[in-house]
Amino acid sequence: MKKIFLTLIILLTHTACTPNTELQPKLTITSKPPPTQSNPPLPTSSVTPTSTLTQLPPLSPQGPYLMYDTSSWLGEGPFMILSADGTGSRLFELPDGGYIHKLQNSVSPDGEWLAYFTGSIESPYDLVLNLLDISDSSVRNITPLFSNDYVQNLYIIAETLPITLNTPTIESWIIHLEQALTSGIMELAWSPDGSQLAFAGQIDGPSSDLYIYDLDTNTIKRKTDDLRHIFRIEWSPDGQYVLFTNSIPGAIYQGATLQVINPDDEDLDDSITLESGFWWMGAGWLSPNLYLIIGISDGGSPHNLRYVNIETSETTYLWPDTYVDYAIDFKNNLVALSSAPSEYGSLNSSTNTEDGLFLLSLDGNQRKISEEIFWNLIFHGGTESYLVGTDGENILEIADDGATTFLSDRFDNFGRVRSSTSPDRRWLVLFNEFGFDIFSESSQLIRTIIDINVSGIIWHPDSEGFFFFTDENNLYYISILDGDPLLVDLCPGEDCAVSKYDFVWLP
Repeated sequence: MKKIFLTLIILLTHTACTPNTELQPKLTITSKPPPTQSNPPLPTSSVTPTSTLTQLPPLSPQGPYLMYDTSSWLGEGPFMILSADGTGSRLFELPDGGYIHKLQNSVSPDGEWLAYFTGSIESPYDLVLNLLDISDSSVRNITPLFSNDYVQNLYIIAETLPITLNTPTIESWIIHLEQALTSGIMELAWSPDGSQLAFAGQIDGPSSDLYIYDLDTNTIKRKTDDLRHIFRIEWSPDGQYVLFTNSIPGAIYQGATLQVINPDDEDLDDSITLESGFWWMGAGWLSPNLYLIIGISDGGSPHNLRYVNIETSETTYLWPDTYVDYAIDFKNNLVALSSAPSEYGSLNSSTNTEDGLFLLSLDGNQRKISEEIFWNLIFHGGTESYLVGTDGENILEIADDGATTFLSDRFDNFGRVRSSTSPDRRWLVLFNEFGFDIFSESSQLIRTIIDINVSGIIWHPDSEGFFFFTDENNLYYISILDGDPLLVDLCPGEDCAVSKYDFVWLP
């Protein structure tokens, strides 16, 4: 009952981690001596948050700042900018008709620019990419994203590609082609230094292509020229490469390729294909040149955990069969993986996989540490690394030899474990509809907050506190070691939305 939500939890956990630049295998995790008593430690405080919202003063002169969308239709604003501790605020508006696609992708890393759109993906097809200076609200109009021959170009694609769906007419095939194009036409990604913006556009036709805008020179370079549609874009952590998903026009299941390109290369369409096919998904960076990929299926278990070297195009398989969950310790380049072929089946009997919990190094070595199956795996710990998971009954710390220590039984109403670790991994928070527990880096329970329905957590960059959401779309801030939860934004009714997935930190 705790297994169907694993993919989302895994992806959110992995993509938030900072990749390591050196890969040295280490097949151990920290094990603590057994506790002196079997009962879990008691919390040092128990606090019920206030529901009274006080007027916040202006923003403090020193960042960082938290920015999020407050509109009922996400993307239109106004946007709230909060001081890092929630004690100051400022509302920020887009120009008339402006909207963003994904806030976390839209703000430049230096916090100076916000990429937004005007116009529509529907007739008259006047979608335009723009940049807004967050400090003074000045605007740069970058480019229209559709060519003047947009509709005619769809017919060119239809005539070039065979109709692979059971569509009765060319017009119905055109509908599928357009859906594939528009699903990724607003994808964009900033380079890590904020000097370049990679984006999708059907500027030159007939399909959408990858373009890169240079802020310093105010120029645009076209990087691809094929009949596929850009679906997702991201930069390598060092800014040396642009990774993008190029989907085959048509239905969702027509497949896609994972391609990489050097943004400084002057040649058009000089990309390298790293992955292709139907059932795969990118899962984040292990290092500036190693990218994690998982096999997926329609209703089945994830499988074929692997990474590809974007410089050499070589693929290394960490686990060639099905599994139920995994977690990555970026500090020690270690993967914890839970396998259950007896329950979920095996892709290939020749792999000889077994039920149990395994530790994997990035060079392919592995060690089995437990016969038990664990879900919701997560690494935490500041100086040392600790592994946490659930056996379906309790949330446990798992030692190097597979021994377990009780941490909590705080599951949500659907039987899920909902957890969040601080950026420095010193703090672990378990939360549900009734509150949350805060654990130290050595897995000691230090604080409990009660009578609050928590649905999401956003950590302060220095890990000293975090913002948290309630199911009523109210927003609070709490310092880890002291202070009561502070209500910083109150949803006045049904026509408001505070999305726990669309926040961004400004320096």
